[in-house]
Amino acid sequence: MTRHAPSRPAYPRWGLHIAIGLVVGGACAWLTLQQAVSQSAIAAMTHVEPRWLALAALLHAVALAVRVLRWRCLLAHLVPLSYGTFARTMVVSYGINLLLPARLGELFRMETFKRKYGVARAWSASAIMIERMLDMVTAVVCVSFGLLLAATPPETLLVALSSMGAALFGLLCANLVVLVWLSRQPWIRRWRYARRHLAMIGPAVQVMGKAAFVIAIGATLTTAALETSAFSAVLLGLGVMVTPGLAALVFGAASLSAFLPAAPGFVGSYQYAFMLAVMQFGIDGALGVAAATLVQLALFGPVALGALAILAVGARLYWHFLPVSARPTSS
Repeated sequence: MTRHAPSRPAYPRWGLHIAIGLVVGGACAWLTLQQAVSQSAIAAMTHVEPRWLALAALLHAVALAVRVLRWRCLLAHLVPLSYGTFARTMVVSYGINLLLPARLGELFRMETFKRKYGVARAWSASAIMIERMLDMVTAVVCVSFGLLLAATPPETLLVALSSMGAALFGLLCANLVVLVWLSRQPWIRRWRYARRHLAMIGPAVQVMGKAAFVIAIGATLTTAALETSAFSAVLLGLGVMVTPGLAALVFGAASLSAFLPAAPGFVGSYQYAFMLAVMQFGIDGALGVAAATLVQLALFGPVALGALAILAVGARLYWHFLPVSARPTSS
């Protein structure tokens, strides 16, 4: 009887992503603690106004609902699924991003739509790339606007973060252009696998020439306004006087930091981004750390709990997002 060679598990590849996320989050947490703001941040959190936190949670929930609408708009010409289907997948995807490092929730979105609904990964990946492009350009504009109005000289790390976001935006645009160009080349037909997947890129990015893309842009701006208002509400609950420049800088810095491979719940990276942003306006960094922690608890916490609830109800379905090589096999 012949023995089959064991398949290579997917864990090492995932382990590298997780390790990078933990290292980045740990480094940011260490840099934050070097400012000696931990005790002051805890004291500020104990005196936060609950009504502002409740308002922030509501604004964040509405922002997530608008994000679902944007994702559905980007795929509506290819995927006739209900808003509720998109919403359930989005909530679990965001929950996985919060519970696991390195933004593994994006893989969940693609795999769930592929295995459950037969949606090509190329379509989902293209929609996610367009989402990230819209989010990045919005965050870079907000950081630039905030630094322009800041009371102190621009922090080097914030400038570097903004430059990184602009570079990633350009890289994503270039990737889409190259993929569309490759899909139209006759010589690519020699490779059946590449031809089949590249042929799916064209229909997915055609949304950029449709009215749905305008709706997606409007949804992006609405989401940015809602999340900026949510972060501002948390700062107001801590007694911080929020100006337009401060609100824009906090939102932009937090958004760009979320694009980095991060620890679960963006622990460390969010605290550092908030701290740098508020210090640009002469505010105690401890209030920024407190605001970031409250955002993670009061805004992100309900999303993570909702994701766990959905996973608990449909565990047999959602475990299918794991790669085949990572699933246990019977001997």
